[in-house]
Amino acid sequence: MLSLRNRLISRSYLLGISMVLLLNLNATASEHVSINFDILRSYPFAYIDSHGDNVGTFWEYVDFISQKSNINIKKRIVPKARVIAHLKSGQSDAAILFKTDSLNDHVEYIEKVRTIPIIIATQKGTLIENYEDLKQLKSVGIFRSGAINPEFDNDNSIHKQAVSSYPSLVKMLGIKRLDAIAGNGVVITALINQLCLQDTIDISPLIMGNREQWLVFSKKSAHLNQAEKLNNAIQDLKSEGVLDNIFDAHLSQNQHKCKQ
Repeated sequence: MLSLRNRLISRSYLLGISMVLLLNLNATASEHVSINFDILRSYPFAYIDSHGDNVGTFWEYVDFISQKSNINIKKRIVPKARVIAHLKSGQSDAAILFKTDSLNDHVEYIEKVRTIPIIIATQKGTLIENYEDLKQLKSVGIFRSGAINPEFDNDNSIHKQAVSSYPSLVKMLGIKRLDAIAGNGVVITALINQLCLQDTIDISPLIMGNREQWLVFSKKSAHLNQAEKLNNAIQDLKSEGVLDNIFDAHLSQNQHKCKQ
């Protein structure tokens, strides 16, 4: 029979081994964290190209964020309404969205991804130099679920026409069904390039403001402890110019197609 001393040593040894295994198991589980990331379906951020592939600037951003943070990210492209609904319910962990007070109760803002100018685009030759010039136009198109700024949004003296999508807005301006459009400068500029309307549409020097796009985490996510890694990853990618390079490459691809 083992002596009492030997039995105690054996038990201590087994307990020590168990603790080591448990710590290793927890570390392995942490290394294999997987978060669900919804990406807003909108050109040029995330869309399906002519080959049926998921592409876009945000689609590529998320790949680099995953690599830099060493976090596995399961991404999918979904409409805006579902992105917000999934964050509120906790069905998805993260997304990239405009910073807005209406989401404050549902998400944590992790890191700013990009600042977006809110611009005015007009038919070629239509000059808009200041806010008052907008009141002389017969129609100013806006994205139906978007916002420009409080003054513009509440100004009934401007003849606004709400349209269901940005592609429709740009196309309507291109065929002169609208005098001007107001909205997300990145999306409008990208669509002008994609549709080869540079000779038909002008970008006004009037800037209506700026809005910030942030990586957000659902407050109901079980992986909020990964926020710091994602924050650091985005900061590194911005400082290295990776996010800007992805965006510029995406736009230059369409500009090249227009010249052919």
